[in-house]
Amino acid sequence: MLRKLDPDQYQTRRPLIHNQIENTLLISESGIYALSSTTTAANTERYANGSPTR
Repeated sequence: MLRKLDPDQYQTRRPLIHNQIENTLLISESGIYALSSTTTAANTERYANGSPTR
């Protein structure tokens, strides 16, 4: 998933939550848009007729 994002579209943080360090991924608004707008040829073909096929 991160391969599709530019380095300025995400960052990782390790906040302390309930006395435990958690790995957290933060994605910018442009990163969310980039992830939601990417398609693959397989997905394009599956939805070409207006409904998913398997």
